[in-house]
Amino acid sequence: MILSMNEDIKNLRKDLERAKFDKEENERDAIVCTFAGDKFIETVVRTKDIRMGDIIKLDGHCQVPCDMALLLTSNYKDGNTCYIETANIDGETNLKVREAPDGVKTLITTGKPTKPLFEGRLEVEPPNKNIHNFAGAYHCTALGKEGAIPLSADNILLRAAIFSNTDWGYGVAIYCGQES
Repeated sequence: MILSMNEDIKNLRKDLERAKFDKEENERDAIVCTFAGDKFIETVVRTKDIRMGDIIKLDGHCQVPCDMALLLTSNYKDGNTCYIETANIDGETNLKVREAPDGVKTLITTGKPTKPLFEGRLEVEPPNKNIHNFAGAYHCTALGKEGAIPLSADNILLRAAIFSNTDWGYGVAIYCGQES
């Protein structure tokens, strides 16, 4: 009986810690971007307010606020790549390279976010616990019928990863809240 109570108390403590962590995560600031005509607008929101399809800006060394497909980085002239740390996810401390899919490179000329780059729809597999595989597509309107750009794990930044060694990056939210 006493052992059972001790186990219940431990589980309650874990649940309370998890609830506190979730609340802190949900209250973090993130930058969501929109277009009003040709004007590009950046707005600071709470991570709990991010929705699938939102354009997310990562600025400097920061935590990724949701699972997202990478489309543009400050390294756009050099492979459109970025670096992430995933110790918060899988315990690995080495930097990992992520890259925007090759299909968007024809839409990037100046390194600035443009409306055609972000117009389209996402097709993604249901959320799952496998962090090393991902299958999806980004149907980019600007590319017409050939606009289905395959997405793999190399194009995805997972929530809680640390965006690192890259000045800035933009992507589209895939999984948010309980999905990530």
